[in-house]
Amino acid sequence: MDSDRLEEPFRSLAERLLFATACASDASGWVIPGAGLPSSSPARALPSKERAFQALEKVGHPLSSGRLLDEIGGGVGIVSLKSQLSADNRFVRSDVDAWALSDWGMRPYTSIKALVSEELDKAGGELAASRIVEVLTTEFSIKEGTLRQTIAVAPFTSRGGVVRRRADVDEEDLAGRHAASMGREASREHGDSHAVELTRELGLDW
Repeated sequence: MDSDRLEEPFRSLAERLLFATACASDASGWVIPGAGLPSSSPARALPSKERAFQALEKVGHPLSSGRLLDEIGGGVGIVSLKSQLSADNRFVRSDVDAWALSDWGMRPYTSIKALVSEELDKAGGELAASRIVEVLTTEFSIKEGTLRQTIAVAPFTSRGGVVRRRADVDEEDLAGRHAASMGREASREHGDSHAVELTRELGLDW
């Protein structure tokens, strides 16, 4: 259930009920977070993603998911918060676990494979492994070891310190083998033709 689609005061009530926990010591048998807050409380009146937007706008720099949750005052689970931010184009995932406002123009963190592909595309299909490591570990909190493991396996390959897509390398290897095969065939045909001519010159062509 997406409580952000509800109108107040039902939205606030729905969010509180979602996080209610059983409590034997309470007369009702339940503890409802924020039950003591009036429905008109500004902190409860805004949807979680709106509070997240205000928090980021206030600090002016990216925040980790946990820190952002602290800034907006709770009322939502971290998994739900990430889901809401991912679906809202006002936000961008700026690191492995950090969020920023799209208006800041920061490079989005997608996945390590996708980021490596972006670097290869910008470089025309091949790039030194050291350069990929330098760029991506500077822009994001990606571990160098994890990055080097990624560029060494499919869909990439690293030969002589140069990273390329394996599909491109396989295609070139196939073309090279085909060219070599054609060369051997042409050489064999030329050799056969030469042998026939020599036989005729020696008068052995009966």
